[in-house]
Amino acid sequence: MAEFAADSILVLLDVTPDGALASSAAGLVGAAAQIGTPVALVVADEGAHASLATAAGALGAATVLTASLGGADHTLTVPIVDAAASAYDLVHPDAVLVSNSIEGRDVAGRLAARRQLALAVDAVGVARDDEGVLAQHSVYGGAFNATSAPTFGALVVTVRQGAIDARAEAVASPVVDALEVTA
Repeated sequence: MAEFAADSILVLLDVTPDGALASSAAGLVGAAAQIGTPVALVVADEGAHASLATAAGALGAATVLTASLGGADHTLTVPIVDAAASAYDLVHPDAVLVSNSIEGRDVAGRLAARRQLALAVDAVGVARDDEGVLAQHSVYGGAFNATSAPTFGALVVTVRQGAIDARAEAVASPVVDALEVTA
């Protein structure tokens, strides 16, 4: 297994039904690069791991963890939560970024409950201060901005799709590791 930076940010990248990374992936990796070192997690059929890892590297992920669905239907979130929990235990990230998609919200909530982590939903940005990672929210129709942070532990953040314009520099050959997932 790869060594992980002390400021690692775990990023769960959504995979579309046709086997490509979702359009939200670039913003998630870009947001992670602003506050730490992005470590991408891709959960898909094993045949797609190589192409998805290359695509994640092109978006700026220096390390890509791959996990198989274990024969489960790609619409089920429990195998993805299992993979995210295993990746969290391996990486010990400062934060976990997930797309604010229907599936992403389900995975984020389940992961936060399993690992007893703080959950920030529908964030429009992320930042870091001396205490750790912060989630930025737009509330009341954009009239106010609010910031949330965990009291302790890592923060699980669902990031609003299209809210992050930042992009990370491409990584030509990311480190790719197969993740051992415990159901």
